[in-house]
Amino acid sequence: RTRHIPIILLTARTGDLYELEGLKTGADVYLTKPFSLQKLQFTVQNLLSLQKSMREKFSHHFTVEPSLAKIESTDEDFLNKVLLLLEQNINNPDFNVNLFASEIGMSTPVFYKKIFALTGFTVNNFIKSVRLKRAMQLIQQNAGNVSEIAYQVGFNDAKYFGKEFRKQYGNSPSTFVQKNGF
Repeated sequence: RTRHIPIILLTARTGDLYELEGLKTGADVYLTKPFSLQKLQFTVQNLLSLQKSMREKFSHHFTVEPSLAKIESTDEDFLNKVLLLLEQNINNPDFNVNLFASEIGMSTPVFYKKIFALTGFTVNNFIKSVRLKRAMQLIQQNAGNVSEIAYQVGFNDAKYFGKEFRKQYGNSPSTFVQKNGF
């Protein structure tokens, strides 16, 4: 639940044994007293920029090819599990944030914070982004007309689907089909 939160361990205990123990238990950084305030500032900045770059990396993975996204590490395993569950329920229009969180085994607020910390998306936008990308894949494969595809990816309303598709891709689905000859 808290894996996405960077941990800096500030301690008076010195020595490799204590440092290894602290890092082994999950601390991202182990600083011993006395420490430089400037060193602490740079450490915090580095951790935040690392988290931001991870968020950008994951958000690009999920908006580019959801079924092809292969990610590694503990947070990445979590995101793979999230993506797999979402893909299994992609055509279910009733698959909402609360159901998603309970299927993952987290409370809704914790799930929301974790997804946002890792991807930069709200859970709703994350679901919508993956559904729209799947719709794009189906359009490119000529898997049906626009309204059929909208229902296949979990949108109840083809008009709303068109509006969201236009937001993400700059054209309506039918204009996109015409321009690209699908």
